[in-house]
Amino acid sequence: MKKHPVSFRPLLALVLTLALAFALCACGGQTANSGDGSTAPDFVLDTSGDNSINVTLKEASEGSSGVGYLTLEEDQSMAVETKLEGSSALLLQVLPGDGTDEQTPPTPAADGESECLLEETVSGVNTYSFALEPGAYSVWVTAAGPATGTASIHPGTESVQSTGEQGLAAWQSVLDEHPDAYYATVNLAQGQDVLLLTDADSVFGDEEKEAIAAEVYCAAGDGSVQMVGEVQSGGTANPLAVGNGFLYYGGHKEMYKVHVDPAACTLVTDEGAQLRYKEDGDAVYYKHTEAGDWEEEAEG
Repeated sequence: MKKHPVSFRPLLALVLTLALAFALCACGGQTANSGDGSTAPDFVLDTSGDNSINVTLKEASEGSSGVGYLTLEEDQSMAVETKLEGSSALLLQVLPGDGTDEQTPPTPAADGESECLLEETVSGVNTYSFALEPGAYSVWVTAAGPATGTASIHPGTESVQSTGEQGLAAWQSVLDEHPDAYYATVNLAQGQDVLLLTDADSVFGDEEKEAIAAEVYCAAGDGSVQMVGEVQSGGTANPLAVGNGFLYYGGHKEMYKVHVDPAACTLVTDEGAQLRYKEDGDAVYYKHTEAGDWEEEAEG
């Protein structure tokens, strides 16, 4: 039984360059503090523990941030435990070095000159494990929106299993039902992988396969696997793309940003944009609202 794993290179490389594309969350451009561990009483970053970073948020404003330091030994991962309320989320940006040999700690740069080794968004009540090489790191923590709750970052003692291994184990029943499918596992569900499944008609490319459509599968709490929706781009010029826990898809006149809610196993639209034309030919832009409707963008 032969299956067809597909790298979905654009999914991992974020190569969408569409006219209506949303501003992707790049490594840099974050509001940073002076390095004292907090920017305001509503955002407190404590590094007084033994090789750990503890964050406490009380209605912290978007962009509040702080930096802590972490040293990982051989066979250790970076463990992150979150207890965040509602839609609260934190952006983690990891850079090499602990700032001891510099006047200021390594900082994510908007110009791209300082490259993040890891950039992930965490949320909900979850435990994450991120693989990093042994060494000293600066960990920037930024509120990705209004945030309340706590987070703890520390060395993890558990071995880190690769995404591919986790994916194949979790989704084997689906793959067995679609022996000729192309697939990829990606992080779209608050630190949990989801499965993207497609067929030969929706895949193009020689060595590195790219996809323009896929079915999205989620693993429910009871271990069952559910298809939560389908995504369809505008064609080979606009392949699917994944970054920071979101899936981006669309075409020349529309673009969508979605993720999977793992608790409800549903596909959630975070942002959407459409270009429509009136009868007189004038272009009108619409955006997706939190209520699931579309409203016209005001000019200017």
